[in-house]
Amino acid sequence: MTSIDELLSLLERMGVSKAEAKLYLKVLEDGSINLEGAAKLLGCSVREAETLLKAMTAKGLLKPSVNNSYEALKPKEAVNALLKAKIEELNAKLEHFRGDASKLISLLEGFYAERHLGVKPEELLKPLEALSSMELQTVKMLSEAQREVNIFTAGFGWLDKVYEELSSAKSRGVKVKVLMRVVDEESRKAAERLKDLGAEVRVQREPWYPLRGTIVDDSKLVFLIWATEHKTRYYRPHYTENEGLIKVFKEAFSKRWEDAEAYT
Repeated sequence: MTSIDELLSLLERMGVSKAEAKLYLKVLEDGSINLEGAAKLLGCSVREAETLLKAMTAKGLLKPSVNNSYEALKPKEAVNALLKAKIEELNAKLEHFRGDASKLISLLEGFYAERHLGVKPEELLKPLEALSSMELQTVKMLSEAQREVNIFTAGFGWLDKVYEELSSAKSRGVKVKVLMRVVDEESRKAAERLKDLGAEVRVQREPWYPLRGTIVDDSKLVFLIWATEHKTRYYRPHYTENEGLIKVFKEAFSKRWEDAEAYT
């Protein structure tokens, strides 16, 4: 025979309170329960019993019936509802842990670099909050450009956000190079607008490349790395003025630029 204590324990582990577990087993046994019956069973007021019954309904344990009474959902339906809620809760916690882990890695690497390499974290990379922060940083960099701008992107769907500053940079005599993908009407229009602006545009050979960013005057760099080709997740954007890091990115850009085809 199934132990009541074991049932109560398992229900509690699935996120059900003691009172809810006790009430669910009673309704499962009797078929239904009304507000007064629930209040009597739990030794509480009718209002408190009603609040509890509504909470159990939200969890997928009960469903409203006639005359202010409630019926129990079948065990498989109820447990699956609890399992789904538990999975969602755990996924949310996992995402939080991932965020904490990413931040911890960044902080520890900065700590290590400062202690062992004599380089302060802020001299290497400045983390940016989001894509919008990266766009604002790019606009600022472009407004200060004096010699050369190198942009590596995909379809350049964000061209409108920097077009004015690019135009202004060109009017100051700044050389603009854009390495991108041209695969649809939107990206073709972007490439044409860039050419009309006087920028040099080349089409990357790779079908997909995770890096996106901008190098200005070989002294400023902003970039991010997409984790997937479908842009469902990206690693936090960063900005740097570190000469060594910029040199690495510039050499990679130059190699890809030589391999790319001129957009005509």
